[in-house]
Amino acid sequence: MNLVCTWIAGPDAGGTHALPPGRHVLGRATAADLRTEDPALEPHHLLLEVGDGGTVVVTHLTGRSAVRVDGVAVDGPTERTVTQGEGNLVEVGSSLLLVRASSDGEHVFSRSDGAGRADQPVTVVRTARPPRPMAPPPPGPPPPPPPRPERPGGLLPAVLGVAGAGVVSVIVAQPMFLLFGALGGTVAIGSWTAQWWSGRRRHRQAAQVHRQDTADHAAAVAAARAAAALACRQRTPGLAAALGVASSSAYPGRRPHPALWARRAGDDDAWTVALGLAAPGLADSGLGDSGFEHPHTAGAPTGADLAPGQRLAITGPQALGVARAVLVQLVVQCGPADLRIVVVTDRPDRWDWCRRLPHLLGPEGVASVVTDSELPDVLAAESAFDRHVLLATDAGVLLAARTSHLRRALAGGRHALLAALTDHDHGTPQWCTAILSTGVGPTAGWVPDTAATLLPDRVRTAGLGEQRAFALAGALATLPRHAAWPLPTGLGGVLGDLFLLPAEFLARAELTGLVAVLFGLASLAVGVVLMVYAYGFIGAAPEPTIAEKISEPIYDAEDDEEADRWSPLSAIWGALSHWMLSLHGFVRRLMARRAARRGAAAMAPAATHYDEDGFEMSPEAPEPAGPGLASRAAGFLGGLTARLRRDDDPFDLPANGPRIEPQMQPGYDPHAMHPAQMQPGYD
Repeated sequence: MNLVCTWIAGPDAGGTHALPPGRHVLGRATAADLRTEDPALEPHHLLLEVGDGGTVVVTHLTGRSAVRVDGVAVDGPTERTVTQGEGNLVEVGSSLLLVRASSDGEHVFSRSDGAGRADQPVTVVRTARPPRPMAPPPPGPPPPPPPRPERPGGLLPAVLGVAGAGVVSVIVAQPMFLLFGALGGTVAIGSWTAQWWSGRRRHRQAAQVHRQDTADHAAAVAAARAAAALACRQRTPGLAAALGVASSSAYPGRRPHPALWARRAGDDDAWTVALGLAAPGLADSGLGDSGFEHPHTAGAPTGADLAPGQRLAITGPQALGVARAVLVQLVVQCGPADLRIVVVTDRPDRWDWCRRLPHLLGPEGVASVVTDSELPDVLAAESAFDRHVLLATDAGVLLAARTSHLRRALAGGRHALLAALTDHDHGTPQWCTAILSTGVGPTAGWVPDTAATLLPDRVRTAGLGEQRAFALAGALATLPRHAAWPLPTGLGGVLGDLFLLPAEFLARAELTGLVAVLFGLASLAVGVVLMVYAYGFIGAAPEPTIAEKISEPIYDAEDDEEADRWSPLSAIWGALSHWMLSLHGFVRRLMARRAARRGAAAMAPAATHYDEDGFEMSPEAPEPAGPGLASRAAGFLGGLTARLRRDDDPFDLPANGPRIEPQMQPGYDPHAMHPAQMQPGYD
């Protein structure tokens, strides 16, 4: 049995790792097997020992943050057996980890697999969405208890009858009257006893039927709850599903995931994202003290709607991480033809990770990370397109000022707002339709509708680190915006693409020098011959004469006009125009990959090394470069072939390299946090 673990809540939500048999250390250290960005954990916080039979032993190594397995605190080694279809929930610090058995055919994308390579162009074709399960109707109220059994008539009439018969027998001195009275009393007592016994029997039967109806109702409630949870997960699959879709789409040799950009603007769930897992009350869930006793009832995803007119504010220290998770879900489920994202900020360094997303590119191909004064020009250029515009910002002062361009753009109700407010200097705008208040702990307060109530619900938030966000943006940058040019239609379009086959093949083949030149010329010659043959320049029957046409049973002079209008010379222009469009898309993908490699090279310098606790070590001399790509002979397409054969990739960042962190104050080390650096009372 193969085991995998998935972060379903916390700063690392969405990450999935394989757990082969052996020992796996969880912590913030660079050398940890399960590395996390949770600041509440130690460099080596937890030990997972996986056995061959699906057993997992959890040991709390160090740290003040408690560890819970299925809601039970860990005090020493705790053993659990993972069964097929179920899992165990490990709660540590601000994170929630699900350990489960992998399904058949499931592939866990890891760094060693080469997932997310940016040098492999892919083609995205939108298909019809599969049918989504609907939430079942509620099973109704529970069956009422059976009524209490009816009490039979009392024995007082029989007693009075016997007493009266005795008095009469004494008065008339006839004992026979007493005998008749005793006989009537005996009949009354027997009738009363029969009625009582019959009532008790009917009550027992009704109670048995009620118990069966109650059990059936409980089973119906459980089935309806499971179906409702499945429908909720289908509607808001969450961050883990979005990262899986993006990794699968950028994986070399695989077709893009069918869920990539599958939601269109007309869908009712197009702009719905998951903020995390709901933490229901104990009275509603009946799941024990922790509320996380079973993975299927661990809490349904908490969805937020970012449709036009909706304004979501995320406050607190985890606001930027949750905002990154929200944007990643949107750009994975909706394509750039339906969604346009504009970032308005006075600190553009916080949003460097999203500059390569195709959803941020304007008509000029520039990422829309702008200031408040530049916002009107961006929206004016966007008015020519029929796309949903989402305005993202981290500047609370712009939301507080009524004269800001951001406030004026939101006044019309046409655009949506995502505000990540880490500073509370200006407060939360009262005109926000939904508010998520995060803290240093794992739970946050969620107000889905500020117009209805301000009482928050408990939610376990799912955030995304900046390093993974950089990698995902680099993977999505290589995807073509398929709505920008038409698909090949007709024989001319198909044969026109033959001109690009040599370049596509040589970009991945190890052909150099004279062999590459000969192969390229041969392929190009074959493509030209096929195109010329397809349009009748060679191998076609001779044009019939006028006499032959007249001799045919049916002749129409309009046929000559139609033939002249669609002559081979005019038809070939269709193929050439499609070839130019295909070449335009090829060059766009090439430029995107080059930009992704430049960003990866700038983010991950190879001269810096870190020890197992995350501290920077002294730089070492780099190893001498072997016979690299620069020493290869330039063959067909020259530098293009050498560029596309490079192995560096933004999605596969080095495991021991530095993490991407926003600018911090001097002296702050994001890789290691010791108890001396923590605030008093921090747990």
